[in-house]
Amino acid sequence: MPTFDQLPLATTVSGGDLLAIEQNGTTNAAPVDLLLGGTQPKLTIASGMLLGRVGIGPGAPEPVGVGPGLAISNGQLTADPAQLAPLDSPAFQGTPTAPTQPAGDASNALATTAFVQAHVPPVVPTTLLGDVTGVGVGTVVATLPDITAPGTYAKVVVNSKGQVIGSGALAAADVAGLAKVASSGKFGDLTGALPVADASAATVKPTGATTARSLATRGADRLNVLDFGAVANGTTATAAAINAAITAAAALPMGGEVFLPAGKYRIDMSAASVVVKAGVVLRGAGRGKTVLFIDDSKGGGGAGGSNAGISNIGAGATWTPIADVHLRDMTLQGTRGQNGQNVTASVFLVQLKNISNVSVQDCEFLDARGFSLGLVAGSDVMVRGNRVARSNFDSIAVWDVANVTITDNQISMSGDDSISVHSNDATAAPVRSGVVIAGNTISDGPGIHVLGAKTAVISGNVIRRARVSGINVGFDAFYHQGNTPNLGVQIIDNVIEDVFDPSGFIPGSTVAAYIRVGGSSRQAGGGASAPGMPVSAIGSVTDLYGAGVGNFYLNGQSNTDGSNSVTGAAASPGGHWLRVEGNTLVRTLPAVSAWSQWGYGTALQVGVFGAYNGAMTEAMLSHAGIHVTGAMRNSRIAGNIIQTTGPNAIEFDYAVSDMDYDGLEIVGNQIADFGQFGIFWPTSVISNQRIRIAGNTLDGDPFFKSSGRGPNGTWGSAGSPSIALYLAFLSGADIEGNHFRNVKLPVSQAAGVLNVLRRNVVHCNPAAIGTSTANQGVGTVPAAGEDFTHVIEVCDPGDANYGRMLSATVFSSAAQPASGTYVTGHFVASSAPAVVNGQPFLGWKRLTTGNRHVAGVDWAAVSGAGGAGAAPLLLLSSTYTASGAISPADNVALVNAAGAVAMTLGAGGSDGHEIVVKRFGAGAVTLTATIDGMAGAAVTMNSASIKEAVSLAWSQPLNSWLMI
Repeated sequence: MPTFDQLPLATTVSGGDLLAIEQNGTTNAAPVDLLLGGTQPKLTIASGMLLGRVGIGPGAPEPVGVGPGLAISNGQLTADPAQLAPLDSPAFQGTPTAPTQPAGDASNALATTAFVQAHVPPVVPTTLLGDVTGVGVGTVVATLPDITAPGTYAKVVVNSKGQVIGSGALAAADVAGLAKVASSGKFGDLTGALPVADASAATVKPTGATTARSLATRGADRLNVLDFGAVANGTTATAAAINAAITAAAALPMGGEVFLPAGKYRIDMSAASVVVKAGVVLRGAGRGKTVLFIDDSKGGGGAGGSNAGISNIGAGATWTPIADVHLRDMTLQGTRGQNGQNVTASVFLVQLKNISNVSVQDCEFLDARGFSLGLVAGSDVMVRGNRVARSNFDSIAVWDVANVTITDNQISMSGDDSISVHSNDATAAPVRSGVVIAGNTISDGPGIHVLGAKTAVISGNVIRRARVSGINVGFDAFYHQGNTPNLGVQIIDNVIEDVFDPSGFIPGSTVAAYIRVGGSSRQAGGGASAPGMPVSAIGSVTDLYGAGVGNFYLNGQSNTDGSNSVTGAAASPGGHWLRVEGNTLVRTLPAVSAWSQWGYGTALQVGVFGAYNGAMTEAMLSHAGIHVTGAMRNSRIAGNIIQTTGPNAIEFDYAVSDMDYDGLEIVGNQIADFGQFGIFWPTSVISNQRIRIAGNTLDGDPFFKSSGRGPNGTWGSAGSPSIALYLAFLSGADIEGNHFRNVKLPVSQAAGVLNVLRRNVVHCNPAAIGTSTANQGVGTVPAAGEDFTHVIEVCDPGDANYGRMLSATVFSSAAQPASGTYVTGHFVASSAPAVVNGQPFLGWKRLTTGNRHVAGVDWAAVSGAGGAGAAPLLLLSSTYTASGAISPADNVALVNAAGAVAMTLGAGGSDGHEIVVKRFGAGAVTLTATIDGMAGAAVTMNSASIKEAVSLAWSQPLNSWLMI
């Protein structure tokens, strides 16, 4: 191991270099930084001193002195504050000197006082005389002459050289047009009179505009009623001021707009009303912002005797014809119900008469003692986007007006019709309308009433909790309105819910219906027959349209609606081209002990009858869906959903004439939950029509609440009947493809009527054809045939599978059905026809009702007449032997003899024999016969109510009777 002397010298040393160190007799390696860190002594530094080393080599640190202006505190070197001047008053100690700056130096460099004084001239008070010239720095004070005598003013002139000269008086003429002002002593506050000159001739041009117009012209664009003295405080009568603004607007070449800013304007009808004039738009700041408070408590009698808050009645109580009048964006408030008052008053909030091109839009009508809005006699009217509430009488009344559009209004709690569009019987022909009533929302009052409608569309309205009717298109005998034929009326796609009658608060009974529709009765007038009808015994047809104004537009025609019918002398073709399609007529609410339980308010407002919060009973809520009156020729009732819980879904008036319903279709309606009849024809004598009843679904008692129901979905012999089509004395109906469920009887018709039934479907689980208390779903099941087929389904509400199909009813098969329930008379055609013994095999006829499938007992094979090699079927004459004479109590007889229950036919040389029997009375009857010594199978005939004739043919190959 080398010694230290033998080792080379290191030229640099770092903290990580290793040194040899002996510890307890052992040599170890230690890095330099570890050695220094563990052996460097603690340094003690006296206050105010620094330690350091100036040179290298051994020895302790040496003191380092601290110069002036510095101090050491807590080991930190800082400036000595005692040696610094404070920032807010930097006084120098000793004798500091400043550098001498060059002349003209305007920087922020330090400079001596002498330097500053040498370069800034002193400030000297100066009076400016003569020219103001030269360049200098300083303050110039100019002394101007004082104001002289009161009323005149000192006048001075500053010339182009800046000279201030002159001291003459300023005459009043020199300051004409200047305002006199005085100060109150506060900054910016001037008081006193400022005379205003007429600036109407001044022209202005808005930013971006191309033409300047005078202020007078621009102000005429919209006249503000406040400029005419109107006061919008709700107490000051202000009709005169509004009328002044209207008069000014009407005098403009093209009319103008009168603006009512936000506020409440009082109109006292007993003193003066607002009188609109042609060409004027009356506009507010918006519903609820501009309010016309119309005091209608004292009735009319104001200017000109008007009975309306706003009208066009002029001097002498005459209605001045007006055109181009429009109301916009305001609330009209009546006094119904205020201060406990609720008297009847035949007044209007707004009534305009003899009108053309009139509109009322985005307004609000509240609490009218009489009518809210009345537009009478004229043409071209639009009522759109308004809200009407709590009117004693009609909310929107448009009478004797052609071309009417009433859309998107909200109407609630109307005392009478929510919307009425009528033609008055006294109106001279031609009576015209052209009405569109669409998209309105109506609640808690009578619905839409159109009397004498022509070319009217009532579409897309939502009517809830309607009183008496949702939509009524017809006539009114009491008020003499609508005594003309309805034509071209479309009542389509409306929703009507929960129609109720007012028997709870108005004494007496009221016939209510969700939709009442009909036209006038057909009548000849002075002609040989009604227009459009043949002349008896001649063959010609009276012209439908007539001459002059035409038969459809004449007043004074007859209308039929039970005891409400009226008579007239004019020839009438009756109602034509009416459509009631796509409407939803449903009851949604239960009977309650108080109206408020429904949650639509504390009480129902019912016009002059005040408020009602009494019971809404089942009787008040159960009414017909569609009530048809008068004539409806070439018309349709189609695609409606009717579930109103009323006694009848679709019902006709009992006063009907032949061919009133020539061309009427009742098709595709979904009808459910009716108390008595789905479609009700109430006449007591046969009435001949041309009506097609097709594709309707009638579910009479889906909730099993009829008093006529028995257990397990059956029908008893007592209780209220439920008949799908009650057509007792209707003759001339084509009844096809209707579906019947939960009724006691699908179709009821009297003897002698001539109707055609085809392919109607009965949904039931039958036990027997005819009436049976064991039949489920339908109480009286008709035999199967071309008129009826059957869908067999679970009809017991106690069965978990209620409503499901039990078995498929097969109409063609390669073999006799072996499963499922079938009704007597059902025919299954052979899907694999063949000729057997010269006879074409056709299929199988059902002989019994049930789910048994015994050949020859439940099913009979059916063959047709043969071809060239077939044995003929012979009609027997009298070759038979009878076991006894037939009596009146017997049920079967030969057609051509006295008859017998059992018989033996004589031998014949042919294979086929035929016997015709006739069935009388009720009960099951079995006929047996022996042909050519062979015993024929028993044939059972059963019918409870009708006579039937049956032809039986013996098939030797099949060894059975065939019913043909």
